Amino acid sequence: MSFSIICSENGEDVNLVTVKYDMGWQKRGSGRKYDSKSGVGTLIGEQTGKVVEHDLCNKKWCSYKRNPDKYRSTVSLTNLPLRKKLAEIIGEYTSGDNIEKISPCASTKEVESFHSMVANRAPKAKHLCSSSSLERRVDCTVAQKNISYGFISQVYEECGLSPGKITEKLSEKLAIKRKYQNDYKNSLVNKRRKLFRKQIIKEKETVVEMREGDTYNNLLI
Repeated sequence: MSFSIICSENGEDVNLVTVKYDMGWQKRGSGRKYDSKSGVGTLIGEQTGKVVEHDLCNKKWCSYKRNPDKYRSTVSLTNLPLRKKLAEIIGEYTSGDNIEKISPCASTKEVESFHSMVANRAPKAKHLCSSSSLERRVDCTVAQKNISYGFISQVYEECGLSPGKITEKLSEKLAIKRKYQNDYKNSLVNKRRKLFRKQIIKEKETVVEMREGDTYNNLLI
């Protein structure tokens, strides 16, 4: 989801900032299937590409886990009064002012990329939602997104420790590799290669369809 926020200073509108938000739950769908109890919500700026705000929810958010004896299940979603209440809540977002904020509809590609980075540091195959390390892993991912790989050396310096020569070299190496990958993805050569591959695939599909003929059609007996 993409929406705009009006930044104001001394009561005067200064700038219209577009941010992108997405929520991702950790879920494993292959092998031993289970739904993780942790999720990450991320807010990324449209212009800067930096993580503006993020939040983490785990099993502590569940009211049943906090106090199973006093937990009461909510009404069914088929309940008509509940539907009316939900319509009132959603109606706030469909008003004129909110529609203008949500209307930019920018791509959430960067948010999905951030969630992929979170999955690398907090693998979905491991049960990390009950561990305090999950929050640290997400915070490290935010630092990597905003500052790049050199955030580890900066943390060492803030703690009064040596940044580490090997750590700095590795961070520079990873940063250079990442920059090369981004430059190549945005290069004209790569875009032409993608278009060329897409054209070849389309031509192959056309040839196969012509050789095979119609195998399914409304008028085919």
